[in-house]
Amino acid sequence: MAEELVPIFHVRDGHKTAAWYSRLGFSVEGEHRFAPGMPLYLFLRRGPNALHLSEHTGDARPDSLVYCYVSGKRSRPEEERFGFTMLNCLANEL
Repeated sequence: MAEELVPIFHVRDGHKTAAWYSRLGFSVEGEHRFAPGMPLYLFLRRGPNALHLSEHTGDARPDSLVYCYVSGKRSRPEEERFGFTMLNCLANEL
């Protein structure tokens, strides 16, 4: 198995945040809840890049920051740099 680094973001609403990341080409690979009504944990992927979203309060520190350099997707003009999109993916804002 190849090594892989997967950031985990704490989010308030996993489905809403996954929809936001879908504009960058990420899709939901799976989701998990320990029981009905429990917080949601989502597995997202865009090609070789993975991202996990957790509604669990102890899984990840709030205000985490990861820069995502994504080619082939367009977003707001202020996010575009040098022919690719650089996004400050601060999941806690969602």
